Amino acid sequence: MTQQLIPTGFSEQSLVKRARGSIQLLEETGTDSRTVRASIKDLPVELLVYIFQECVEQEIPRLSPQPFRSYLYPTVGVVPSPPMVFLQICRRWRDVAYSTSSLWTSLSGGEIYWDRSGPTIPAMRYCLDRSKQAPLHLRLYSSRRRHRDAEPSRANEMLRLFATEISRWRSFSIAFDEGLVETMAAILSCSHGQVDRLEELEVYFHPGPIPMQSVASVLSSLLSRKSLQRLYLNYSRDFTTFNFQLVPWNRLNEILIQARFSLEECVRYLSQCSSASRVSLYSPYPLSDLVPICPDLPITTLPNLSSLILSQQWDAIKVLEFFDLPSLRHLTLRTNDTSRHGGWRGQPSIFKRFLERSKCSIAHLTILDPRILMSTVVEYFKIPALHRIPRVGFSSSRVCLDEREVGNPLYAGHDEVRASRNAALQVRALLNAQRLFPRIHTWKCPETRGSYFGWGGADEEIE
Repeated sequence: MTQQLIPTGFSEQSLVKRARGSIQLLEETGTDSRTVRASIKDLPVELLVYIFQECVEQEIPRLSPQPFRSYLYPTVGVVPSPPMVFLQICRRWRDVAYSTSSLWTSLSGGEIYWDRSGPTIPAMRYCLDRSKQAPLHLRLYSSRRRHRDAEPSRANEMLRLFATEISRWRSFSIAFDEGLVETMAAILSCSHGQVDRLEELEVYFHPGPIPMQSVASVLSSLLSRKSLQRLYLNYSRDFTTFNFQLVPWNRLNEILIQARFSLEECVRYLSQCSSASRVSLYSPYPLSDLVPICPDLPITTLPNLSSLILSQQWDAIKVLEFFDLPSLRHLTLRTNDTSRHGGWRGQPSIFKRFLERSKCSIAHLTILDPRILMSTVVEYFKIPALHRIPRVGFSSSRVCLDEREVGNPLYAGHDEVRASRNAALQVRALLNAQRLFPRIHTWKCPETRGSYFGWGGADEEIE
């Protein structure tokens, strides 16, 4: 049984090493040195439980570089199972692990990798039994390419097993294929409101045919849970008939959604996020915003929003025209459309009015635009309120000094990064000599393959 849950590369030695590291951490925080220097087998039960829980937490893979978990950039993996390793160290460790239900509540299963399957059904059932009545944190994958030895029904069987404890679901992450959507729809139709403890939901849809009726049924049922606080939804498929008004925008604390939103839809949905502290909206496909949005829309105040990420195929800064965000601390705006010149985009006047209206204390501002002109960036730098932001970064895949440089062959192909960096260094020297703004720095920007241009990044300075 234990070997069914121990992942490749996870050994007793690595576990003991991690435990010793936890002891060192406790020592540094002031725990009695005589206790932390005792041999591992003689540790007090309370300290041993703490170390076990830390090991379990650290082994849970993070799905995204975003501030919170998401399927936005799906990475497949299996949650390693340190509890099963604890059982092999000694009798005392085994007894402590058996009696600590919280060690058995984070489970991941299904067809994990294309080259091998994850934990077996009996192994997952064993963990559910050990978790007693504690809340469950579940992740379930259906691989698009199954291993030749993998059972085709593994993910569906795992979902049915998890459903036997549906009233204990606290967080649930799932990558849907056609079979899993149908199975989930059947489970929810018989659950009669038992999913009443679900606080966090992650949903990703694999490419391929998935019945829209089942998708709508599953999402509407899960999103209607009154306990739901955090939603991470990758809805980048072309399901144009789904009604996003079913999302409880006004009740959620954290929202990350990848979907095709127009400017008008983005403003409409964001204006409902009265309880949210963090919102991220991503658009995976081009969607024109040429249809004008009503200029007479009222300004909406979102008092709790502290982090906002907008990554769109249209000029994301236009959204700020309709909001007052007094608590905003982190703002990222990304325009992904590379088909047009950017001289008219990223309008500094909109941002200036937004800062004057919101009077927020932004700590970190990032604006990414593949075609933004340096003349536009300089207009931003002239905004006095911008100088109070500790970290400011503008970046483009090419740093253009004026409209004539957009078509310059130096900015094509492999010369693009070099030209961008050289232009940034030249403009940086020019602006710093004028001493009109905070000292300008340049540092690498992985998102655009170019350079950030701003301040607050001195520790990453490009010379």
